Order: sequence, then C-alpha cells, then structure tokens
Amino acid sequence: MRAFDSAPELDGPSARYILVRSGELIVSAALAGRRIRGEFAGYDSVPPVLPMLCHSRDMSEAVLRRGTTATGARTIGAEDVMAALQQGRVDTLLLDVRLWKSGKTLEALAADPWVDERESTEIVGYGPVPMAEALARAALLSGARVVIDEHAGEIARSARAALPPQAFLRTRAERPHPVMAVAA
Repeated sequence: MRAFDSAPELDGPSARYILVRSGELIVSAALAGRRIRGEFAGYDSVPPVLPMLCHSRDMSEAVLRRGTTATGARTIGAEDVMAALQQGRVDTLLLDVRLWKSGKTLEALAADPWVDERESTEIVGYGPVPMAEALARAALLSGARVVIDEHAGEIARSARAALPPQAFLRTRAERPHPVMAVAA
C-alpha cells in the first residue's frame, strides 16, 4: 500500500506495475496511458513481465522495420524460438498477445539460457510458467527486444488462432547487455 501512497500522479489514464518480494518493494512503475489488460494480482516464483510489455505498445512493428540489428532471418514456432533464445541469437521476439493464455508452459531458469522445455535441466529452475511469459523473460534477460502483437481488435483476434512466437535474429553472435532486469 505504501507504493500507492508514494505513487507519482499522472495526467490522464494510467496503469501501475508493482512487484514486491519478501515484503520489499522491487518495482513500482507508473505507466502513462489507459490500462491494456484487466486488473490482476498474483503470487508466483517468477514475476510476470507480459502485463508491463503489453502496456508498452509503442514498441510496434516499426521496431522490426527500423533500428534493429536483425538480419531479416527469423525463426517461427516455440521450439525454434526457444533454441534461438538459448543461443543468444534473438534480436527481437514477436509474441501474439493471445499466447498469454495458451495453456502451454516452459521451464523458467535462474541462469543462462533462461528457458527450457524440461524440468530435468542442470540449471536451477523456478518451475513451469506460461510459454509466452517464459519466452519474454528469456528474451529480456538475453538483451532482446519483445514486441507484443495487439494490432487486431478483440473480434478479429477471437476469430483466428494465436500466431506462433517469432524471433528475428541478430547479425552478430555476441550478446548485448540485458535491456531490463527481471527479478526472480
């Protein structure tokens, strides 16, 4: 509740992303603009990053067309995208917003390569999390951009199946520094 008391006032509609771990406020982000998704609260070993990414719709397809180091090569599908993320080759990850509720899960890992599809990995894991969350988290931790596809309206989106995840690959093999720290 202290996070709300000390929250900066924003003009117009806004949303707030708050992350607390062991009673300590880790993130308190005021996000300008109307809230994209409904309110939610939860408890999990891996904090969700998709709500904040969904709110940041300024990262649109324009990001894919300009200012990217991607080669134009891309991978499509959860397994291929996960493999590219594990190898640090992803420049930009494109996720259909409906993947958030797909029911598929992946293992969120505590260290590089950040994501796997099995529980029998040598790296400590936090358990299965929704596939879109696991891929987005791995992308952010490996320095990739994440773009959420929300261009179609609710009616159009419900009429077609969710598109599989897509990864636009880097031209160079080295990994940049993460663009966002994700608390575990």
